[in-house]
Amino acid sequence: MRYLFMERGAVNLADFAWARQLNGEGMRELLQQPGYIQAGYSLLNAPVAARWQRKISTH
Repeated sequence: MRYLFMERGAVNLADFAWARQLNGEGMRELLQQPGYIQAGYSLLNAPVAARWQRKISTH
């Protein structure tokens, strides 16, 4: 299993897959990692997802 380190806390899945040359199996592994949430075409780590949730719920 590969581990993901996202410096910015969020990545565009298509761009990330292309840059890392991930195939279908690699994408499945990526999306199943604990602590990350898929939001549309982005993958967010838990702190970034929580910030977005707070931002949305306050507006």
